[in-house]
Amino acid sequence: SVRCGHECLAGGCEEGSEEQRWVGWFVFAFFSALVYTAGIPIFLGLILYTNHRRLVLQTPRCQKRYGFLYSKYEDRSWYWELIEMFRKLLFTSIIMFLAQGAATQIVIAMFISFVWLIAHLIIQAYKETADSWLQTCSMLGIFLSLWLGLIIRVGIVDELDMPDNPLTSKAYELISAAVNMLPVTAAMAAVVVKC
Repeated sequence: SVRCGHECLAGGCEEGSEEQRWVGWFVFAFFSALVYTAGIPIFLGLILYTNHRRLVLQTPRCQKRYGFLYSKYEDRSWYWELIEMFRKLLFTSIIMFLAQGAATQIVIAMFISFVWLIAHLIIQAYKETADSWLQTCSMLGIFLSLWLGLIIRVGIVDELDMPDNPLTSKAYELISAAVNMLPVTAAMAAVVVKC
């Protein structure tokens, strides 16, 4: 018989061997993903926390090894890169499992985006004003993009797009383009200001 593209010779294939192999790879992939998504941030967090407690984050040796994780942030916000990692994990992995395809999923993402935007504005973790401005514009762009997506998802665009008034559709397109250009515009403004 032929199964999964492999020809089984008499007595050469065991029943369920494909399922066992699949389960083995699934377990491997699951734990690999867990180590990558949770283990690396936890490991880096422990390194930063330990060095922060020992008051050695500002030493040349520690900055050379781990400075990429905290040097762009204020000393009081040495942990902010870990917060950013968690935010990115929420947006790239966890949200996709919540209320898939429903408007509720967008609302949850909007809530998370809004909470992170407020936290960013309160904490003011970046040393450089331009970096803080760019992050604010990027997070605002994410929130507004989600808001525009929610408008499409619940059908408000269809309600406003009347045959006699094609301007509403064009206005929505222009607003969408402007929102998506917000981070790029902020980055260009930051470069101009630094020069």
